[in-house]
Amino acid sequence: MARKKILYLDTETHLFGPGNMAPKIVCVQYAYDEDHPYILSAVHDAERIEDLFVHAFLSNVKIVGHNVAFDMAVLMANYPDLTPYIFAKYERGEIVCTKQREKLIRIATGEMSSDPAAGAKKQTKFSLAACMKRRFNLDLSEFKDNPEGWRLRYSELEQVPVTAWPREAVEYAQDDILHLRTLYLAQTQEPCAPDRDWTISGLVDGDTVRDEASQSRADFALTLLSNNGVITDPDQVYALVENVRASVDQAQEIMREVKFLKPSGTKARPSWSKDTKTIQAAVEQYLGNDTPRTPTGKVSASKEALELALTRVPASDHDNPQARGLKALLDSLEAADTNVKWADVLLRGTRHPIHAYYNSLVETGRTSCMNPNMQNPKRKGGVRECFVPRIGYSYVFADYSTLELRALAQVCLRLFGYSKMAEALNAGMDLHLYMAGYVLGRSYEDMVAGYKTGETWAVEGRQLAKAANFGIPGGLGAATFIEYAQAGYGVTLDPDPMQAVARFREIKRAMYAAFPEMEEYHALMGKLASNGSVPVLEHVGSGRLRGDVPYCAACNSLFQGLASDGAKRALFLVAKASTEPDSPLYGCKLTFFLHDELGLEVPEGREHEAGQELSRLMVEAMREYVPDIQIEAEAVSMRRWLKGAKPVFVEGRLVPGRFDKANKKWVADLT
Repeated sequence: MARKKILYLDTETHLFGPGNMAPKIVCVQYAYDEDHPYILSAVHDAERIEDLFVHAFLSNVKIVGHNVAFDMAVLMANYPDLTPYIFAKYERGEIVCTKQREKLIRIATGEMSSDPAAGAKKQTKFSLAACMKRRFNLDLSEFKDNPEGWRLRYSELEQVPVTAWPREAVEYAQDDILHLRTLYLAQTQEPCAPDRDWTISGLVDGDTVRDEASQSRADFALTLLSNNGVITDPDQVYALVENVRASVDQAQEIMREVKFLKPSGTKARPSWSKDTKTIQAAVEQYLGNDTPRTPTGKVSASKEALELALTRVPASDHDNPQARGLKALLDSLEAADTNVKWADVLLRGTRHPIHAYYNSLVETGRTSCMNPNMQNPKRKGGVRECFVPRIGYSYVFADYSTLELRALAQVCLRLFGYSKMAEALNAGMDLHLYMAGYVLGRSYEDMVAGYKTGETWAVEGRQLAKAANFGIPGGLGAATFIEYAQAGYGVTLDPDPMQAVARFREIKRAMYAAFPEMEEYHALMGKLASNGSVPVLEHVGSGRLRGDVPYCAACNSLFQGLASDGAKRALFLVAKASTEPDSPLYGCKLTFFLHDELGLEVPEGREHEAGQELSRLMVEAMREYVPDIQIEAEAVSMRRWLKGAKPVFVEGRLVPGRFDKANKKWVADLT
């Protein structure tokens, strides 16, 4: 088969900003294979640009760019007729991002981290300049960071023919193509790291770049999602800000009353500061021997310590000064956290869309988000409720049910040829009640009956099993699991530390009895990580490689990565469907990606059809990666972002819902 031609592509645009994340194109620069780079002006070379795109998108030429998702989003916005061809090109794997390739290579060799403080051995930044610096020690900062340079000034040249451009403007645009080509060729010629034992995964002379096409597709879909942005409700935001301030004031008043705050400052400028000793004494009063301590041995007054202490306060003690002080301090920390991390963001959303930054690929294969972290907003304090769809739209969300456990069952099926977890899921069982039965020594039928009638032992047993199902597969040890169960699920194994450890071991044995494949799974990961870390781990399904993986990270990586792969596939299919006139999702705006949940803005009146199609595409996408496990994705609709929303139907059609507090049920929101 003849080698495909390669088109190295980049664009220069007007400056982007809120509400304009895919700005007007000024020029397109490109080069085929080893040819000299050319620059085409969007104004003066329109016909040549059209010819370029016709050839690029209708042939099998491979398009290569750095952060190419931005360029493709820009092309979609400037040349809407290209939209179906861009999606088709991505589907065929013919759009290559050197930024994604570099991440895949660094993950495979254990040289990537999503932690900015990871150190020089780990790559944490993946701009073209950062990649050229790391690979070739070529410093481009003079051109990339110079405020007087041309990088951010190409709009000045929009009406000027390229032949009349300043030499520096021409060279900057051409150099980006030359650097891009240099990087791509180096990436394609790089073999597996020679000092690693690749045979552990059965690989000999394997390429470090795996799963490239799907990661590029996900990056493109997340770019479109980010470009859509989200907005907030001014009334709700202003009320939240006022409530936060009032909460802080009220909490501080209580803390002054119970001596958790002491006077400081001067007579002219009085102020208050925390009385650390009083706070520590209150924590120790309720936690006794379980009191967490700092590395220096002092009583911890962290948020986690306060939460734990409050769980130990007897009902008869809730009104005493120490308990009131602990709750007030925790309330003030929560309110201050909301104010610092979210108040400005939410206020910004009342003026223009908020465009969070999504990192489409971290070490496990999952995604991350920042500025703000829309994938993990505060659960308390009303932050989520501030987000609303645009006028004329409703929200439609769908989330996968127990997705990571389904992915874990699929991984075990692939590795060992059997999975009791898979059998339970495919039988429609509640996996947490199933596990709880093994912990409590009861039948599954007893657990279901007890849970339905609200029996305390069944409700608490399920919560304990939930912590176990989500914590133990990832390789948590006793100490970490005890803390994890308390902080995440409000489950205290035992007040006595030694008894808590013994209880953890019982729970782990129960898991191995319920799901014997988990004992094999942990044994395999332990064997692979026998020298401290797994030299190279091959992901089930995608074949993506991850090098130098510690034991717990290895345990988590396989099933988290598989779940994320399927969710990313769904993300791309939904983004594509939103551009197709014959799809029920046409005209919808993809606005939320929460790992196992997708959210859309849907034109009012189309919630039912959109919800059905969203669920269908999510199930279809996940089945490509998790084919042997039953997949569920239930759609809901709402007029603002509501955690825990349930589907509401009127005459058999999905409609926006709200929670009726008086009757404690979800009802149609007809406002």
